[in-house]
Amino acid sequence: MIEKPQVVAFVKSQLLSRTEYYDLYAQVDDLSAGGMINDIQVIDISYDTSVNDRTKFFGTMLVVAAKEVGVTRSSFTGTFEGYFDDEGIYLESASLDVST
Repeated sequence: MIEKPQVVAFVKSQLLSRTEYYDLYAQVDDLSAGGMINDIQVIDISYDTSVNDRTKFFGTMLVVAAKEVGVTRSSFTGTFEGYFDDEGIYLESASLDVST
């Protein structure tokens, strides 16, 4: 079984390097007018039971964003989910809570 630190590192790496695939930049830009993601912190992560040799994971994160000038910083919570199997780790979705 893949250990939690490996999954956390993978999620953070994917979200920072491939943010456009998960639509986080659009959400941050809408909220903070020209914001850029500075950091992503995984708050918690849980595993679901293994089905068909896949173990699902899901969790919450804190996304720290700043406007282009770097003066105004904002933090947003969000969620992510994916799975891992014998082939690797896969992040299926990630989104921010934009209700606040």
